[in-house]
Amino acid sequence: MLLGLEAWRPVDALSGRDAEPLADWLCGHPEVEVICRDRAGSYADGARTGALQALQVADGRHLWRNLGEVVDKTVAVHHVCVRAAFTTPPVTAESTGTLLVAEEPEAVPVEFVPPDDAAELKEIRTPCPELDATARHVRDFADMMRDLRGDRLPA
Repeated sequence: MLLGLEAWRPVDALSGRDAEPLADWLCGHPEVEVICRDRAGSYADGARTGALQALQVADGRHLWRNLGEVVDKTVAVHHVCVRAAFTTPPVTAESTGTLLVAEEPEAVPVEFVPPDDAAELKEIRTPCPELDATARHVRDFADMMRDLRGDRLPA
């Protein structure tokens, strides 16, 4: 299914999911300037073959879905870290008798996460560098998408 980028409405239906039908369609539509597509290699090939003049870009919806899949896999692999955060009492200055120093500056809580939830999420991430890095990547990606698209994030 081909969708128009401005209205996000169907333009045409292709006969298959391989490169040739897309290339054929694009050859008949030389006015196409931008091709917003998913990561399917066949669509990349079809776009290159049928519309050399067109700029290929990644679709924000697919980027968010891909990011979600990576985060899901990372959390699944590191579920032991999450479970440990709920069974181990938090380390505090009082319990160790020493001053605790953060290795990096405090993250500014995201507006749509209540402060108590943000603090709890930070406690879970802190002992697991992989989860903490994943959270930073998601935050950076959201900032980048907001900067590119304004305050309205893609659905």
